[in-house]
Amino acid sequence: MDIDAVWSARKMVVIRGQPKPGAAATWITLEQQAFSRGWQMRREEVRGDWVVFVEPLRRRRFPWLAVTLFVLTVITVTLLRPYTFAQAQGQTFWSAFRAELPFALTLFPILLAHEFGHYIAARYHGYPASLPYFLPGFSLFGTFGAIIVARYPFPDRRVLFDVAIAGPIAGFVVCIPVLWFGLMHSQWVDTQSTIGIALGEPLIMQWISQLVLPPAPGPDMDVVLHPAAFAGWAGLLVTMLNLMPFGQLDGGKTVYALAGMRQKWIAIGAWFVLALSLLITPFWSLWLILALVFRLPHPPTLNDDEPLTRGRKIAGWLVMGIFVVSFMPFPFRNLP
Repeated sequence: MDIDAVWSARKMVVIRGQPKPGAAATWITLEQQAFSRGWQMRREEVRGDWVVFVEPLRRRRFPWLAVTLFVLTVITVTLLRPYTFAQAQGQTFWSAFRAELPFALTLFPILLAHEFGHYIAARYHGYPASLPYFLPGFSLFGTFGAIIVARYPFPDRRVLFDVAIAGPIAGFVVCIPVLWFGLMHSQWVDTQSTIGIALGEPLIMQWISQLVLPPAPGPDMDVVLHPAAFAGWAGLLVTMLNLMPFGQLDGGKTVYALAGMRQKWIAIGAWFVLALSLLITPFWSLWLILALVFRLPHPPTLNDDEPLTRGRKIAGWLVMGIFVVSFMPFPFRNLP
């Protein structure tokens, strides 16, 4: 901006001037850099001029909401979930708690790796993202996952790409050894003695099963997953859902960073393909509604002209590969 005047008052500096062409795109980068160095910037428009206020960041408050939600999620996963299982299966609470504790101990590292992958990548670029907000819930897993709040538009496609892929890659890396360990401790049982829900088998799970599971001891046998294997499977499900190419999901961000405005048409196509799958399974019904709520197209960054490096394009193909090996068109089906 062309500066007309500068004032100082207490710990604040006030700058007034006329913005230059492209100032809006530059502003978010400057604001993020100031934020990462302990300064807070805001601006107001007065008769076509910008009035910029610069002051030290206020002392960071303790993140009560994030911590409270995490504690509640720990409770729903480690206590309420086993209690529900104990009630349904006629067990004592403590027997169900001991049996399901490996699930909680292996699920949380996967979820934490995913969310803090986003958070660390955002902080690396000086992008002011929030801490993860975990979502407790009375679900099969005891949680609905977690979210990170993005407070500002992304400055360019490179930052958008790095933040988007960091979560799925980190979660997937932790998920593989968890799944490996869980499958090693899973057991073959006669299908006539099993009740409940059969789980979809993504490619990566089939490959690991072939490596660590012994051959089936007889015909009509099925695998009952160890709780850690179930946590690994849940991690693959979360990864798959997050990598759908819809607007605010990790997949939508990644595809937008790679393909720009064409992401909208990719998202629309994927939405209709999933809608057709409702003829076979109702699993995708809620997800299709949520995709519309959170919008199919991803909003543009402040500088879409910034190209991705060759390394980022290769990483994009890696993330697409993670989506393929984690994908399961029918995650659940009832056993006969």
